[in-house]
Amino acid sequence: MTGARMGVIQAVFRDFFNLGADFPVDASQFDLLLDEDDTLECGELVVEAVYTTGHTPAHMSWKIGDTVFVGDTLFVPDFGSAGQRYDSIQRLHALPEATRLFMCRDPHSAVIAGEHSGR
Repeated sequence: MTGARMGVIQAVFRDFFNLGADFPVDASQFDLLLDEDDTLECGELVVEAVYTTGHTPAHMSWKIGDTVFVGDTLFVPDFGSAGQRYDSIQRLHALPEATRLFMCRDPHSAVIAGEHSGR
């Protein structure tokens, strides 16, 4: 499972790593592609796809109940613009105040969305 826009990222890496024109950039290597607001039921959990570009041009966050796994959304962008990053952060800021956000690289980096928002 990955975001439906994975082909955008594959095209960047194909060129960066010089993988050749025959390297597929349509995300066909994945069994399931989720796009904005798509959901996936996993037992009793419902996973909602949230498009949060910034770190990559096709980055997705995954919302489960009051928790959002934002991955590298809050990292310095490698792609995109300040406007795209701003839009992604605003989407996260609009979540309910008690929403827990988990970053990708640090298991101790969980924060509560309203904790530092000035709300």
